[in-house]
Amino acid sequence: MVSQSAGTVEISWSVPYNGGTAITGYTVFWDQGNAAGDTSTFIEKVADTGLVTTLLIDSELTIDVVYRFAVKAINVIGTGAFSPTVTIRAAGKPDAPAPPTKSTSTTTSITI
Repeated sequence: MVSQSAGTVEISWSVPYNGGTAITGYTVFWDQGNAAGDTSTFIEKVADTGLVTTLLIDSELTIDVVYRFAVKAINVIGTGAFSPTVTIRAAGKPDAPAPPTKSTSTTTSITI
């Protein structure tokens, strides 16, 4: 799940299969919307969330910029593979509306 507001994004994820031993935490990764499927550009954003599966990320997001996020689960054996990525655009100003259209007009008024 992803929700966003100006300059922030909240991400959450489901607890995956634990590999036979309890999950001890998650690492969150991100980049600025680079090539889909390419995880080599990911930067570690949060080293260990503990058992938290919802995280609010702010302070470093630029309004109207595309970001990708992925998560890895951690247990005592090691760190799992990347989750599928989610791509979001940090909330920004709305687009311009379509131009107004004329509904009716007379020699003294225009209704739009």
